[in-house]
Amino acid sequence: MQPDKLAEKLMQARLDRTKIALTASERPDTWQKARATADLACLGEPHAWKLGGTTQPGRDIFGISVPFYGPIGGHELFENGDPVSLPPLPDAVVEPQIAVRLSRDVEPRRTQRSDAQVLTYIDAVAPALDIAAVALQNPAEEGVLSLIADRAGAGLILVGNWHHVDALSRLRNQSVRLLLNGSERSSGGEPALIGGVLGALRDFFAEAAREDRTLTEGDIVATGGLAPAIPLGKSKNVTAAFDGWDDAYFELVHGR
Repeated sequence: MQPDKLAEKLMQARLDRTKIALTASERPDTWQKARATADLACLGEPHAWKLGGTTQPGRDIFGISVPFYGPIGGHELFENGDPVSLPPLPDAVVEPQIAVRLSRDVEPRRTQRSDAQVLTYIDAVAPALDIAAVALQNPAEEGVLSLIADRAGAGLILVGNWHHVDALSRLRNQSVRLLLNGSERSSGGEPALIGGVLGALRDFFAEAAREDRTLTEGDIVATGGLAPAIPLGKSKNVTAAFDGWDDAYFELVHGR
């Protein structure tokens, strides 16, 4: 199936809040087709990026050794104080994350950047929440290319207060709790990410370079789930509470 037709099919499934099974002929058979589908399904220039496969369990599911990512449009990105109206999403889940904001453009290059070099691209860091939704019935069976085409399960990214990049050094030792309607539902921390936040970004920069993509100053990157994802259901508020640091708290308005 051509990228434009597949993007349309995936977007319709999301609108209908249904999960679909792609036949072998419908699934993208190249990385380029998967990426093209994701870009078309984003409906405009991305303002943020959702990373997947930044934890070992995530990589084990798909048998991969590098992360993947999905584009997030401006209408899917919320920051501290914004009211959040949830669009139609199939079986949305939520997980706590750490978000970073890029300080400058990230030009594609062949060699990986060091941690020190990656750090120079970070303008600020914030607690965040990823409300994710996958339109595929069985992503593990349909393969990582199909998940990439579905924008890596993109839904919404909710970002709390921005802090100086120095906060990253503290976050290695801070746990995070996911709260739905004030009740703790899962917990974890930055060590869940392979190589931490800097490792996730380093790998993301390398993957973006594969398609000769320049990441833009001001883009926000959600670096990966720090704790098990929990079904969102009809929860009216969600919180990523970082012990000893800060919270990302949002009130939600559910649509139809």
